[in-house]
Amino acid sequence: MRTRFAPSPTGFLHLGSVRTALFSWLLARHYKGQFILRIEDTDQERSKPEYTQLILDGMKWLGLDWDEGPYYQSKRYDRYNEVINSLIIEDKAYYCNCTKERLTQMREDQIAQGQNTRYDGHCRDKKIPFTQECVVRLKLSLESSVGFEDLLHGIQDRDATMIDDWILRRSDGHPTYNFAVVVDDYDMNITHVVRGDDHLSNTPKQVSLYKLLNWPMPKFCHIPMILDEEGGRLSKRSGSANILGYREQGFLPEALLNAIVRLGWSHGDQELFNRQEMIDLFDFNGMQRSPACFNQEKFYWIARHTMQHISVETLVDKAIKEGFFKDTLQHAIAVVTLFKDRAKNFQEMIIQSDFLEHDPVLNAEAFINDYPSLTSALLQSFCDYLVTIEISKETFFNDLKIFATTHGLKIKEIALPLRIILTGTTESPDLGSVAYYLGKDKVINRIKSLKNSMK
Repeated sequence: MRTRFAPSPTGFLHLGSVRTALFSWLLARHYKGQFILRIEDTDQERSKPEYTQLILDGMKWLGLDWDEGPYYQSKRYDRYNEVINSLIIEDKAYYCNCTKERLTQMREDQIAQGQNTRYDGHCRDKKIPFTQECVVRLKLSLESSVGFEDLLHGIQDRDATMIDDWILRRSDGHPTYNFAVVVDDYDMNITHVVRGDDHLSNTPKQVSLYKLLNWPMPKFCHIPMILDEEGGRLSKRSGSANILGYREQGFLPEALLNAIVRLGWSHGDQELFNRQEMIDLFDFNGMQRSPACFNQEKFYWIARHTMQHISVETLVDKAIKEGFFKDTLQHAIAVVTLFKDRAKNFQEMIIQSDFLEHDPVLNAEAFINDYPSLTSALLQSFCDYLVTIEISKETFFNDLKIFATTHGLKIKEIALPLRIILTGTTESPDLGSVAYYLGKDKVINRIKSLKNSMK
């Protein structure tokens, strides 16, 4: 099996493209085949090198490694022209010099007569010689069928009357998509083409060329579109514009791939997959015809679960490589240890861990009103007590209980206000871990700071 991913560098790598790449990659890996990367950059106006680089960066970040490529269509023009010249010699293609004005009038007349708009074959048998203004059209065999079997949608009955003598090469010398993709897939021995079902309407044209050239066709699998949570087509507002935006937020690529693989494929009721499970289980049988919905909250759930089940050491290494921690290694370890079970991405970890670096701003008057038992004298006694103990993640809570019992308090009367003093919030990781990673000096200084602001 040889599959391919063939994006156009005319925009960012988005969720729909990544799903196509993932499905093609998984099939190749599952069946011990090859996965080819091809950049379809014949659109000279819209293709940009920076988009090509973003595609390559996105694929590498996701771990979707390719066995061959990247190939570039822009470097294959000699091959395209070779095939076109052969078709012209064999009277399977021809030059057409119809003007834009004539084609416009032709379409208007066809619409007025209630006909489908299609090229009328005006230049088909005129043996027009080549000029710079000419396009090259396929000389379609009107008797042939252009039907095909789709692995997901079944038999697609089509006949040649549904398409016309379509253009292989434009007057500017650039090949059309439907022509170049057939030559590429044939030359690269692609056996299975996975792409969005918006390409179903293109496939009959490609089939007509395969048949005219007597080339073996790959097997096609057109996967359904991705919808947003309102049932509309996934848009930029839905988070699909640039896959590297997820990287910038510090999401793990494993989480994103796990969420994407369920968009049009399933394995029973299983929701969570690691990379090897995806490879082992993925095949055509699990693919679905109906459109898939990208649910942001479900993705966040997967992202949190993925964080929770990766070791601190691995997460720290990933976070540092992605540039989220430029401080000490100890600080990175502290943040990840405290928040790996509470955050969906590294960016969220950093926001939640702000108290490690910056003292919380507290309103002393409001604090006294909420916790009247914590007097200035008691806070000083607590500071004095902390000086005498070693702050440990394992023993800190027991040390709190000892202090509370000694001063006639319930543990919650000291633990909750202490959490606010140290973190500025009532919700935080385990208090012993917080105190340990802050260190004794910061813990005492924050308590004293509140005490000193009391009237």
